Amino acid sequence: MNVHLTIYYATGLYSLCDTSKIFTDSHSRISGDIRFRAETFSNQGFDSFLEPPNRNRLRIRARLGIDGTINKYFDWGIRLASGTPTDQVSSNQTFTDFYERKPFALDRAFVRYDSKSNSVGVQLVGGKFEPTFRRTQLVWDDDLNVEGASEALYFKTNSSLKQIKLVAFQLPFSEVSNGKDGALYGGQLQTDWQMGATFSANVNVAYYDWVRADLVLRGLGASTTQVNGGITNGAGVIGGQNGIIGTTNRIIKDSNGNPIGFLANFNLFDVLGNLTWQATPRLPVTFSFDYVRNLTSRINNEKNGYWTGVQLGQAKEEGDWLIGYAFARIEQDAVLVPFNFSDILASNSRAHMPNIAYQIANGVTLQWTGLFYQRANQIVPLSPVNRWTNRMQFDVIYKF
Repeated sequence: MNVHLTIYYATGLYSLCDTSKIFTDSHSRISGDIRFRAETFSNQGFDSFLEPPNRNRLRIRARLGIDGTINKYFDWGIRLASGTPTDQVSSNQTFTDFYERKPFALDRAFVRYDSKSNSVGVQLVGGKFEPTFRRTQLVWDDDLNVEGASEALYFKTNSSLKQIKLVAFQLPFSEVSNGKDGALYGGQLQTDWQMGATFSANVNVAYYDWVRADLVLRGLGASTTQVNGGITNGAGVIGGQNGIIGTTNRIIKDSNGNPIGFLANFNLFDVLGNLTWQATPRLPVTFSFDYVRNLTSRINNEKNGYWTGVQLGQAKEEGDWLIGYAFARIEQDAVLVPFNFSDILASNSRAHMPNIAYQIANGVTLQWTGLFYQRANQIVPLSPVNRWTNRMQFDVIYKF
């Protein structure tokens, strides 16, 4: 691939460089994906007396990345993604706004070190990067990329316990010029197991300590400018539970009705496990379970979350197919909203999530996902209804 990068100035054209050597070098590569989605909503409103009208929309997600190696031990990556820059849990862009140009913003930028050891090794990464901890969308939305630093120490063995990894991370989320910053600190113990030729598993235990989480609430109540502004979080995630404030967590308000903090702290203990049976070379069967508990002492209820799922098959090569199902029950203050799954009611919820995918060609996937979710505890007094929202996503995905 030959790429010629040209920059336009008001005074004319300036050809910066011929980048063909950079991008065809064996030490770097270009990758990305484009997803076209048709999405429908029906039976909305949860326990409100009036049911909102059905909704239909078309969306697109586009991501373009460049990554490469510096030497045997160092690699790097940069990725741009579509979507609203102030929405950290979605790179979707709705087809609206009268054909205006759509944002394309920095999604990842990092440098990573790996000692590449055969027995005991070290990994270090800094920048804006994919989380180094294993997760489900119970606690973390798949589209979220964290910022800061992470370190890992791993031990490889020749037994059925193939690897043990200790991961630590320091992830600032709000820098305050005249006060104390907000940050996430934590770690995860990761274990990988191989039981015979066809069974593998991983078991992972994590702790997430949100320091000064109330800064997130302030961000949810601020205007959304791209720099030093608030957080975009759609009504679909919160169900109008705190008005226009984009969280389903319980909040504290002052005498004037202004939000000043969360009712709970967020000190999350998470246990995640996956078991895979390789029935045939192209037919894996995977079972997943994730449990999170908020260890805060400020509340004594609504502190637990559960996510369980099964997936049959895969979508990697032409002719592949998969069928999956997941169920989630998320109590109101089990996780910090707005950082978990953005396509369902984020907490105080229960959800059923089936999906089907077929690999129509190498690099091209057809996929359907159903999201059926309900408010677990009604908030509208005397309401005779508690509707299950029916949200369906029909995707065509192209990867390169």
